[in-house]
Amino acid sequence: MEMRHKQTSGMYESRFALVRATTLEDVVNARASHPDSRLLGGGTDLVVNIRRGIVAPPVLVDINHVEEMRAIRADARILEIGAAVKLAELDVHEGVRRHYPVVAQAAGCIAGPTHRRQSVSRHALPLL
Repeated sequence: MEMRHKQTSGMYESRFALVRATTLEDVVNARASHPDSRLLGGGTDLVVNIRRGIVAPPVLVDINHVEEMRAIRADARILEIGAAVKLAELDVHEGVRRHYPVVAQAAGCIAGPTHRRQSVSRHALPLL
């Protein structure tokens, strides 16, 4: 599903289509159809950069409702973090806390609580 948006702020205008993906297939199809698209997880960096006129992607693919991209798997052998997992979710996940306490601790220390509830881990993990 695509929706057209027009944002205006200050001296620039940004127009983009929004694809609200609900399955991995939706994401793959959207990226194949729109190679210049950007994935929208938490949006804390991307939306700010759009508003500032730093980037102007023609299409945003919202991945927040794709179950596989919100999954966390953490056991003694593996840590898998979906691209749309919020830092706050990572911070409190029982398996992450038990087997990867440094990751959980770091997720709980990045930015403030409001930002952690919105920010996706795929942007913050390089900071660890």
